[in-house]
Amino acid sequence: MGVNSMRAQTTKGRPMSWPYLHLVTNHFPIILAVTGTIAALAALVLRHRTIWIYAVATLSFAGLASAPAFLSGNQAEEVMEDRPGIGKQALDSHEEAGEAALWVMLAMSGVAAAAWWRILREERRGPSPAWIRPIVLVAALAGTGVVSYTAFLGGKIVHANDGVTAARAAPAQVPVGKDEDADER
Repeated sequence: MGVNSMRAQTTKGRPMSWPYLHLVTNHFPIILAVTGTIAALAALVLRHRTIWIYAVATLSFAGLASAPAFLSGNQAEEVMEDRPGIGKQALDSHEEAGEAALWVMLAMSGVAAAAWWRILREERRGPSPAWIRPIVLVAALAGTGVVSYTAFLGGKIVHANDGVTAARAAPAQVPVGKDEDADER
């Protein structure tokens, strides 16, 4: 199966491409990490259990959401690297940051999920240790920082200082029904 052989249709009838799928999936870890970090800060200041549960649940899902964004990003790179106006350096920087973001976000997710599990068992086991919240907050800040930097680098792939680059003018989509793999047979 070739990189461009995704056959799903977008809402406008155009073929789903890896860059499009990456654009759809990459916003979830960013928004969830930022929201979860803000909630963790609020929970730390306000000492409100419900906000804390929301924070660790949101951070857990943010880390999990980074996997589809990373995987679709790897495939999108294969499509984007040959487009006019797309710099190889920008793609490479974004890809390297994306891999670092994946691992940091998965670690953050693990820390948050452990805290979530622990807080839900407080009635049987007693209060969570005091050190859990600061560790979650540090992990959340690290995850938010790395995913934000990765997003910044991703934006530089398509948007130049003077506006939108040639990437918008040269879409590389596979027409519906065209079988790229058939050319290789």
